[in-house]
Amino acid sequence: MEHDEDVEGGEDGGIVRAKSAYMFFQTMNSAAIKEELLKEGADTAFGAMGSAISARWKVFIHLITNTYSKLSLIHSFIPGIK
Repeated sequence: MEHDEDVEGGEDGGIVRAKSAYMFFQTMNSAAIKEELLKEGADTAFGAMGSAISARWKVFIHLITNTYSKLSLIHSFIPGIK
């Protein structure tokens, strides 16, 4: 590699970092969250949107984690369940 700065660039053939689960969530849900905030009359500025997305992400990840934790617990007590 010629320059260390190019490692994360992507456009110049460097390595591109993978999107995180949060970034996918943000991309897929920001329009709907903005629409909800507008209906509520809430602030939709950059900071407010970030806070709203983050709050929904925390609820989402908690629900997903609990769902899979419960499935794991059920499977550990009831063998043969699929």
